[in-house]
Amino acid sequence: MINPRQHSSDLVFWDVDTQFDFMTPPEQGGRLYVRDPQDDTDEGAIQIAPVLERLSEYARTHDVLRVATGDWHVLEHREIDPEDPDFRTTYPPHCMAGEVGATKIPETALRDPLLLPLGADPGMAWDITRRAVREGRDIFVQKEEFSCFVGNPATDALLQALAPQAIVVYGVALDVCVKYAVEGFLDRGLTVLIVKDATWGLGLEDRETLLAEWERRGAVRITSEQVLNGELPIVPPPIH
Repeated sequence: MINPRQHSSDLVFWDVDTQFDFMTPPEQGGRLYVRDPQDDTDEGAIQIAPVLERLSEYARTHDVLRVATGDWHVLEHREIDPEDPDFRTTYPPHCMAGEVGATKIPETALRDPLLLPLGADPGMAWDITRRAVREGRDIFVQKEEFSCFVGNPATDALLQALAPQAIVVYGVALDVCVKYAVEGFLDRGLTVLIVKDATWGLGLEDRETLLAEWERRGAVRITSEQVLNGELPIVPPPIH
């Protein structure tokens, strides 16, 4: 089993985009709520909020370092199309820099977070990581693309500095930004544990097909109960 040490980066929780605009139904102000628009029965990402809250509380009480990524857009970003978005490669304005929609939901609020901003360089990423581990703080990574590695290239240096034994991944959307994160980790030879009941998708790709492909490459599906009970498996290195 993997046992986190106090203020260690051996085990990292990686929270993908649990921001107001993605996690909040439109009638409550969310501008790009994560749900399958082709499925009238899909209540969307709000359903996983209680699970996310329990994971956040576990991280706080067990001194697990959390890295949260978040869209931080301006209208000029490639992903943003106010006029004719295709809802695959482009979307209406959402998570705009400095606005409420870009803030994290209360259930995933970070612990005195350090910021890795857009335009950060590798040196800043290393400095932030050292401070986060030393001071027991979380990290918020701003990004301008689906992929945190493209949307904030300093993410690579951040991961090198963290050098985690395993990354526990959860958040939204499973078939967009979570996908880019998981596949980026696997490409880099990292051990990935996906909390299957703490993710939600847009219905762009079949959930089981995605999870099976990531498992084939070495990722492991786990449940929030396994996390909360400290039952994280030791897994072999991923297949490239």
